[in-house]
This record gives sequence, C-alpha cells and structure tokens, in this order.
Amino acid sequence: DYVALFPWLFLLLLLALGASRALGLEPPVEPIHQLLFQEQRPVVVGMTVMLAGVVGPLAEELFFRGVLYGALRQRNSRIVSMLISGAVFALVHTNHVGFLPILALGSLLAFVYERTGSLLAPITVHIVHNSLLLGLAMVVRSIGPLS
Repeated sequence: DYVALFPWLFLLLLLALGASRALGLEPPVEPIHQLLFQEQRPVVVGMTVMLAGVVGPLAEELFFRGVLYGALRQRNSRIVSMLISGAVFALVHTNHVGFLPILALGSLLAFVYERTGSLLAPITVHIVHNSLLLGLAMVVRSIGPLS
C-alpha cells in the first residue's frame, strides 16, 4: 500500500508547494532540515538521522496509532478514525505545505494498523518512509547547493 501511495504523496507535496508559492506563502524551514543541511559534525548528523529515522517513528506510532487511533476507533468508524488521527498527525508534524501529504500518510498508517492488527506494520512503514526522505535529503546534501 505504501509503495503505491508514495508517488502520490510526493505529487501532493509538490502541488501544495506550488499552490503555496503562488499565494506568496513560503513554507517555514523545518529544524530537521537545518540540522541535516547545515550541520557539519558527523555525530550530530548521525544522531539526527537515527532519531528521525527510527526513534521518532516508533514513538509516533505508539501514540498516534496505538493510543489515539485506538481511542477514536472505539467511538467512530474506521474511516472517521483514520482521517481524524491522520489530521492530528499532520497538525503535529508540519506547516501548511505538508499538511495534506502527511494527513494521507497518517491515514495510511492507521489503515495498515487496522488491516494487520499489529503496530509493527505501521512502525515499519513509517521507518521506511522517514528513511527514504532522509536518504533523499542526504543525497541532496552531498550534491551541495543547486544554485
């Protein structure tokens, strides 16, 4: 499911970025981007990658799918619970540009949890997702400024 959704998440992000810029709104710089692109100490970059790639997804899945989605699911349908938990996930994570793609990702992670009945599945998908994005960031970092 994630492999099929990833290109759509990326396209949604590009469309949101284009719409934001057309409206004259620049997305704020995320602190993790500052660390990944400006930090020179390998230990700090490595710790950032470990936190964002493994520790963050583990903690987030325990809370957003294990606690929040579980509580919502007791009172609501699957779809409503997936969308609400995905929206809260997006609100906590991002600025205006990333809201829709992260809402979609959060909803997918809830779907994966619902489908498998195990937190291990959305934890794995979340780690893979963050690792892909971190890998892309590290490639861009190694290339250097594109201007």
